[in-house]
Amino acid sequence: MDASTAAQPGAEAEALDLQSAPTIKNPNPAAYRPPPAPAAAPAPYRSLTITRPQNDQGLRSNTGDFSVALRLSPPLKPGHRIIITLDGREIANGAETRAAVKNADRGSHSLGARVVDAAGQTLITTSSIFHLLRVAR
Repeated sequence: MDASTAAQPGAEAEALDLQSAPTIKNPNPAAYRPPPAPAAAPAPYRSLTITRPQNDQGLRSNTGDFSVALRLSPPLKPGHRIIITLDGREIANGAETRAAVKNADRGSHSLGARVVDAAGQTLITTSSIFHLLRVAR
């Protein structure tokens, strides 16, 4: 069927006399007004930064040992915890903004950190990459 025949009535079609529906003005209109949208709660943390090792830093450690340090502003709130990961594996989980890593392989690594609430909901997150320089044996 093409567009020119689609708008044409068929042979059995009957004309309908459509009247507008009667309307009545409500003498007692509802006084309901939806409540205002709640203001978004301010984020509990302004910043989370990995301060050591710095992003894209070449870090020399022939033993593969190094420390991770974070800066969190404002400080950790009760019931929240910090999870630190190295290459996707959890290396720390608690209230500390520091973690020690032992015997890491040389090469490029990704660090991640996030703060979670008591329900496990992530509140803030950060990540960086660094390069561990280690003597090859």
